[in-house]
Amino acid sequence: MRSAVFVAVFLPVLLAAQSTINGRWRWAATGGGQQIVMDFKTSGTGVSGTITMAQATLDTPVTDGKAAYFLSPDTPNDKLRELYFPPVVFPIEAGRISGNTLTFTQMSGKLKLQYTGRIDGDRIQFIREYRATVGDPSVVGVHAVTFTVERVR
Repeated sequence: MRSAVFVAVFLPVLLAAQSTINGRWRWAATGGGQQIVMDFKTSGTGVSGTITMAQATLDTPVTDGKAAYFLSPDTPNDKLRELYFPPVVFPIEAGRISGNTLTFTQMSGKLKLQYTGRIDGDRIQFIREYRATVGDPSVVGVHAVTFTVERVR
């Protein structure tokens, strides 16, 4: 009986948190120099999707795994960014959601980035970490970056 009450009370809360992240989320650096767009889709407790990173200003939406981006007249360096840093799309791997916590990984070559996010309405506060791996001299120690994405409406 207790387990039935627990499921009846907490299952709707869990399902509501899962469905709230479906869709597109974005973070942009001050001045438009860099952007990250995340597209999430949930299935049960699993999360899939993509992360698109760009040095130029991303034009939302990102469709079919390709990002449209444009040059803003307010940021003259976008011309160089367009030439040397086109948008890159990474698949979300090992995505999971539990309550208001979202976790997943992103592979960038041999580098494995671990994301942990706290869902708060139309915002997700992330910590992105990567650690040194044996035999890889490009990363020393543990590095963590915090940022907040907002839902794109």
